[in-house]
Amino acid sequence: ICSARSCGTKAVVAPVSRGEATVTVILDGEVSDPLEAQVGAEVAGTVVAIPGRLGAPVERGSTVVELDPRPFRIALAQATGGLAAAQAEVAVRQAARDRARAAHDRVTEVAGRDPRAVSSREADDVRLALAEAEAALGAAQAQVMVRRAAVDAADLDLARCAMRTPVDGVVSRQDARLGMRLGGGTPVFGVSATAALEVMLDAGEAWAGRVMPGAPVVVTVPGRPNLSTTGEVAGVAASAQGVGRSQRVRVALPDVPAGLMPGLGVRGEISVTHLGDALSVPRDAIVNGAVFVVDGGTARRVPVEVIDAGRDRVVVAADLAGTESVVVRGNEALSDGASVAVVGGPSAAAAAASPPNPSSPRP
Repeated sequence: ICSARSCGTKAVVAPVSRGEATVTVILDGEVSDPLEAQVGAEVAGTVVAIPGRLGAPVERGSTVVELDPRPFRIALAQATGGLAAAQAEVAVRQAARDRARAAHDRVTEVAGRDPRAVSSREADDVRLALAEAEAALGAAQAQVMVRRAAVDAADLDLARCAMRTPVDGVVSRQDARLGMRLGGGTPVFGVSATAALEVMLDAGEAWAGRVMPGAPVVVTVPGRPNLSTTGEVAGVAASAQGVGRSQRVRVALPDVPAGLMPGLGVRGEISVTHLGDALSVPRDAIVNGAVFVVDGGTARRVPVEVIDAGRDRVVVAADLAGTESVVVRGNEALSDGASVAVVGGPSAAAAAASPPNPSSPRP
């Protein structure tokens, strides 16, 4: 039986790798819809039904909010009655015009046969009566047009009691409540067209200039795996609300799963590739800015500079060839030159053949 002093500190090792390395940047953000349709009340009324609940899928033309239609039905009935009365008045005025024209035509015929048979006063009277009858008929016909417009307006107001979505999509905002009194023009709900949804991610200063358009993105919703999807970086811009060099990453979603809606918190994983001779070590190998390489049972401390810190592996700059084994368990108690007894982990040769695939935590 040997002690730690005679056999060395027990340690588990893992390989150092050199080559092309990929870092997965994990960013938080939310679903966004730049083309959200905002719908407001076009007439004043009281909310009596809300068929389109928040998050519900809706088809173009379907009712999302209903206002009490009774006042508008009354207004339509009144307008319809006014139109009927105006049409009846036209019939009366038309009959009067026809009588005035007949009288005018008789006087004109008699005067044509014998000018002395009709006095000037009588001729003037029939002409004036006909002109007045035609003017009255014209006014009555104009009133019919006004009354018909009132009917159309009342009918339109009644139709507007059913507030409908102008697009296919999902109800992304719902401000209506049963019994709420709405004024004309009051914003009531929003509908996001499913095809227009995108994701906006917040990238910290550490990733400024390194997330590029076209990079693939895996989008997940914490706790809701059924809403996972894939997309790609469509654009990167400086954040208007951020500080330093923070960025907003816009992700296009060619395939939008049902249930994804604006405002939903998401997480995006974006692959960032380090081309060329990237050196990576296991994340657990780094202790106080250094790793311990095992050479013939002896620990050798090698300082490292972290380039990209990942969940499992880290891209570093260090005086390493890429074929070594580094301590990942037991390194907390090691010092430079200490004896090491390797009790676990793959060999350096096998480790060197393993391709690196770091993935970073949220910045």
